[in-house]
Amino acid sequence: MIRIAKFASLTTAAAVLGAFSLSASAAVVISFGGTSIANEGQTSNFAGLPGFVTYDFNALPLGPLSPATSPYSGNGQIVVGTVTGQYAAPTTPADPNTSQYLSVPIALQGQTEAEANVLVRSNYFGLWWGSVDNYNTLSFFDGANLVATIDGAMVRTQAAATPSLTPGAQDQAIYVNFQFDAGLGFDRVVFVSTDIAFESDNHVYGNTSVIPVPASGVLMLTGMLGMLFAARRERRNVQIA
Repeated sequence: MIRIAKFASLTTAAAVLGAFSLSASAAVVISFGGTSIANEGQTSNFAGLPGFVTYDFNALPLGPLSPATSPYSGNGQIVVGTVTGQYAAPTTPADPNTSQYLSVPIALQGQTEAEANVLVRSNYFGLWWGSVDNYNTLSFFDGANLVATIDGAMVRTQAAATPSLTPGAQDQAIYVNFQFDAGLGFDRVVFVSTDIAFESDNHVYGNTSVIPVPASGVLMLTGMLGMLFAARRERRNVQIA
């Protein structure tokens, strides 16, 4: 049974969506909340359903990412627990996490990013996001084309209807769902952090035609994105604070 995740207001969603680089016809909805797993935080409500792939990192060796063992590569590592000044387990008092997870970067040298090459082109992505910091950024690509990019500050704005999220708070993880419209997809997700660190767990990818908001709401967001695109088509990748 799929439990519908909690949504922030459409007004707030539209404001956050203004920071995305999207085509004029694209729509994306951000929602919050998933299913609790004992000592592993939360996972997506879609986890385990046909057509969805989950990476919880528990079967991977601890240490730097290796494309030989998973679709993940770059300046990131599989870790467990918390090491002060390096990484902190994504957790909340209600949903503790003592399992393995992804931390990006290992060190603030060179490219401070890791990426996941999605095995099947998808229109949904969910993750258990640790302290939602301004310097954490997610970018979605379809081939070489940037589909969308969003940072921690935007997620906190979108989460206005949920308990407040404080940058750097190590016990305020949240499950974040990104649902793109059926005509839009991605095959690569890039995790960037310009400081220590971007921690996440229980990544879920897949395809669904189910967008759990009224169709009128999606159309409204699509229309607003179209107007934004028309005004900013020469300024791709510009983010609005």
